[in-house]
Amino acid sequence: MTVEKMEVRHAQDFVRAEGNFDLAGSHRFAGRLTGAIDNLGAYAALLPGELRSSKIGGGVTFDWTGDGTLAAHSGTMQLFAHGLQVPVAPLRLPLDVTLEGTYSPQDIFFRTFKLASDRISLGAFLLLGQNFTELQALTLNVDGVPRISGTLFLPFSFSRWRAGSSLLEALDEGQKFDVDLAVDGLDLKQFALALGEQAPASGVLYGKVAAFGPLPSLQLTMDAQLQNLGPSAESNAINFRTHYADGRADLDLKAIFGVSAPLTAKAWLPLLLNKSSLAAGNVLDPAEQLFLKIDCPALFLETLPNDWRWKADHGLLSGSISFSNTAQAPMVSGTTQILNAQFAPQPPWPELRDLEAEIYFANSEAFINPLRFRVNSNTLSLRGRFTTNTSTFSLTLLPVEPAIALLDPPQTGTQLASVRVLDGGTNVGEQHLREIFLRGGISSGPASLTISSESEQSVLSQTTYFLSSGDGSATSLLLRPVSPERSTVFPSGPVSAKPLF
Repeated sequence: MTVEKMEVRHAQDFVRAEGNFDLAGSHRFAGRLTGAIDNLGAYAALLPGELRSSKIGGGVTFDWTGDGTLAAHSGTMQLFAHGLQVPVAPLRLPLDVTLEGTYSPQDIFFRTFKLASDRISLGAFLLLGQNFTELQALTLNVDGVPRISGTLFLPFSFSRWRAGSSLLEALDEGQKFDVDLAVDGLDLKQFALALGEQAPASGVLYGKVAAFGPLPSLQLTMDAQLQNLGPSAESNAINFRTHYADGRADLDLKAIFGVSAPLTAKAWLPLLLNKSSLAAGNVLDPAEQLFLKIDCPALFLETLPNDWRWKADHGLLSGSISFSNTAQAPMVSGTTQILNAQFAPQPPWPELRDLEAEIYFANSEAFINPLRFRVNSNTLSLRGRFTTNTSTFSLTLLPVEPAIALLDPPQTGTQLASVRVLDGGTNVGEQHLREIFLRGGISSGPASLTISSESEQSVLSQTTYFLSSGDGSATSLLLRPVSPERSTVFPSGPVSAKPLF
């Protein structure tokens, strides 16, 4: 069968084809396909259902030639797109695309691979092999200035991924990585805005990444510096260096925030880099020894980036903490102090002023003694214990002085919209707080609050509340400090450095 001339037109758009096809034997063919479309959005109705309502636009011209058999063929291709828009991050802004290359049964090679917009451009030589993807002479420019350059050789099969495999399944563990990248003054906010995306953070990044070898025996070195991470009213700089080889990652970090003393962290971690551990989301070897030490001589909380302050307007944090042993049975040691801090957490919690705390870490627990703060005009003192695992945490707090009374406590199971501390009093017949138990998820935050209390007749009770997620029927938990002459349940005493549990 020979097609001497076939043309399809719509307005100024066209597609032309010519070629021949052997209907017998190996079905050898040779052909050419060319076309030009001014606005891809006019053909949105031809797309799959979920894409028909998407914002797709731009024009494209293309030229393809090929010959061979259906099982094995080769050819050339050219594609030029202007103002191309597709509903996939980070390609939402109009892009100009230039692709020129050849293909064969072994690979696809683009001698020209370029994506460009008004503010950003990416260019490289692109080679797509059967089990690897390679970008040579890669250059990323932002507002006309080179920011990323280097070479990427990744054991990743583009054809397997395109056929429906996940990114992890398309990774070939037996093939080697070969990465050599340099980042020179990349402004993260400028880069995100140039792509038409919201910037998750601001800051200027410098760094180098080098990696070589197959995944199970990968050797990796990375040096990076992030300046002026923000938003923040103070200048800052974070220097990070890591080296990974033979299943062990060595890390060294130094961070300076404004006038604060440098915060340092050193670690070595046993890692399992293979497809099964990556699929399980756990690359830390649970049975091997690990070590991490963080030293914080004097960190003023107001010098941190806004998103790192834990809702603190000001305060001073100092101390040192070490993690050792294994991930299955971690050992924690060290001491941390917080002075003159002011926190304005999300509801239901009240604003805390003049907060001071001393935290002692031992084994897998943290003991807080003392914990003092002011709510409105009331100063409260507590001691506590904090425990955690990989997914959940619990915090136990005991009043020290003054005693705390519960005013008309809500019934168990109630959703709490707020926790309020009223002015002190000496009313008779109130329940006195004995213990506060807060629990929740590491990623989701506190979920429930259990309060143990005791009446003047020594009647014990326990009530559990759930933290409100905006439920209109949620109520408030009212607390009130009891004057010293009424504080008989928990007598005050000197603060001890030893845990009081």
